[in-house]
Formats: sequence, C-alpha cells, structure tokens
Amino acid sequence: MDYMNPEILILSGPIHTGKSTALLNWCKLNSSRLRCAGIINPSIYAEKVFIELPTFESFKSNPLSPADTVEIGKYKFSQIAFNRADEIISKAGDKEADVFIIDEIGKLELRDQGLSSSIERILTNLHQSKTHVLILVVRDFLLEEVKLKYQLNRPVTIDQSIFETDRPPLVIMTGGQSKRMGQDKHSLNYGKGKAWMALKNRMTPWFSNIHFSINPHQTAEFLNESYIVDHFEEIGPIGGIASAFSEFGSDSIVFLACDMPLINIAVIDRLIREHDKNGIATCAKSKSKKQIEPLLSIWNRSALSEINLAIESGSYSLTKLLNRENVNVVEFDDEVFVNVNTAADFASIKERLKGQ
Repeated sequence: MDYMNPEILILSGPIHTGKSTALLNWCKLNSSRLRCAGIINPSIYAEKVFIELPTFESFKSNPLSPADTVEIGKYKFSQIAFNRADEIISKAGDKEADVFIIDEIGKLELRDQGLSSSIERILTNLHQSKTHVLILVVRDFLLEEVKLKYQLNRPVTIDQSIFETDRPPLVIMTGGQSKRMGQDKHSLNYGKGKAWMALKNRMTPWFSNIHFSINPHQTAEFLNESYIVDHFEEIGPIGGIASAFSEFGSDSIVFLACDMPLINIAVIDRLIREHDKNGIATCAKSKSKKQIEPLLSIWNRSALSEINLAIESGSYSLTKLLNRENVNVVEFDDEVFVNVNTAADFASIKERLKGQ
C-alpha cells in the first residue's frame, strides 16, 4: 500500500494531439505487468468511444436518441454511455491498481455533468485509495479551471512523451546508515506503509526494471524484491553505485535516494531526456544551491573506473568526484529536493503530504 495519497498526474495537451491514443497504446503494451483501471476515451475511426480498463472492452459515446443526448458546444454525447463510464470508474475506485485513469475531465465535468460524480467520489476518497498513480486527462486550456474546481494543489503535469520514453534500469538506494534520523529512512511510515515500497509503487508504471541497493543486514526485508547487496562495507552510496554496475550490464543506470518523497516521474524523465552519455553522469541540481544531487541522477558505466579509483584511495565522497569530472547538470525548483534527514524533517513532510 502507498504511504501517502496516490500520486496525481495530469496528462495535458492541445485537443486532437493523440493524448488518449498514446495512453491506450501504453496500457496495452504494459498490460502484462501493470494493473490498469478506469476509462480511456479515444477517437477510433473518427468516432469517440469509451474503453474500459483492464478489459479493453469498448462502447460508443454517440447518443442513441434525442432523449439520450448531452450537448457541449457542437459536440453531442450519449448520457447512457456516460452513466456506464461513471459507474465503471466508481466501482474500479475500490480496487487495487498500479495506474487508475480518468479520461477525460472536460467542459461537461466542469459544469457537474459527464463523469463528474465518479470523479468527485474518487478524489474525495483518495486517502482510502488502493491506487498508486492516478492519471487525469485534461485539455491544456482547461487545466487551471480543473485544478481549481477539484482543489488539486500539487498535481504533476505530464505530456504524452511520458509514454514513449525509453528508460534505463532504476536503482533505489536504501542501504544508508541514517545516523541523523536515528532510524532507517527507507522504513519510515508516512501514513500507510514503508517509504521504500511506496516509492517502488509510484515508479513501477514507468520502469520495467526496478532494483534496490541494500546493505547485508537488509536482505530479509527485501527478500521478494530485486536487490543488489552493497559489496563494500560502510563507505556510503559510492559503494552502492559501484556494486550496481558490477551486477548489471547496462550502459546507464538511474539512481534515486529513498528519502526524497516529492520526487516524481516528470523530474526523472527530464533527466533522461537531457542525459549526456559522454560524461560520467547527469545529475539534478537545485536552482538556489550550488551543490548537485548525486542520488537524483543517471550514472554512466564510463564512471566506473573513476569510482573504483576513488574507493581504492579511500575518497568516498560522490560530490567531490562529480566536481572534478565531466558532469551534465539539470536544474530544478527547490521543492524537488526536499528530503528527510531528521525527525523534524519527517514530521514536517508527513504533515504536508496529508494535503496532497
């Protein structure tokens, strides 16, 4: 179970640009590994249809008769079809899903018609949801109205390129000593379960290969997961990165700290899009601070020789290594870098996440 409300992603873009089709194709491509639920509303042969997930059963949204007609501008829809889609969304909201999709929130919903009743129910009961990621489809010119109507305070806006990105393996770093916290940060409970599992749940839709970097004392906890035991004892994350490259043949690996609960896929995908395979790494950096973040990053295999030399010389600081090498830096807003190092940090972020 997720440790906070489901991550809310708003898929937005201009009308007639293929948002729903991209979403449908992505669901079909990943149907064997992801539990998808909800409704997608694409145009097929110039005709709008509702497609139920996970069955992919379709039904037309055109009106059957004048009495069945709902009008919005020049468009006409079937009230019976909307009632059926509304019921599908409401019932699916009680089931566990990796991804829950509502396509779309439009002008009808803004005037409390269409799918409005099921949308209200889903958003009102988010704290009880068994969904890990909620995707809402909204046209770009309605985005601010929708956010205001449904009180979506911190949604992450994405575009359809998210369904086309080729991603390297992801390694979540959980083996740290957490000295300032006084307890393992990866096991902190923000409300509904352990942080490491929640982070995995939120990343599962986007990465087919997710692994955990752990220390030898954590093997029992991660018995049912794909993990890499750090080959080095108590030298910090540099040992975890070296161990990951020794286990996997990938040219590049995404590394993510387990103590950054506001990280989302839009941030990671920007790193991937701007990744430079010629340097040793691509790292995120706060706009207001000089220091780069070595564990919100993509490291290349070409870094391994420098990493091994640093380990052999007893220089375990990733920051120092990055400062003297060819590194691609991508700047983000400060909020991305909120992490949990102390009990006070934990209490603050836990309270903040209640409102998401």
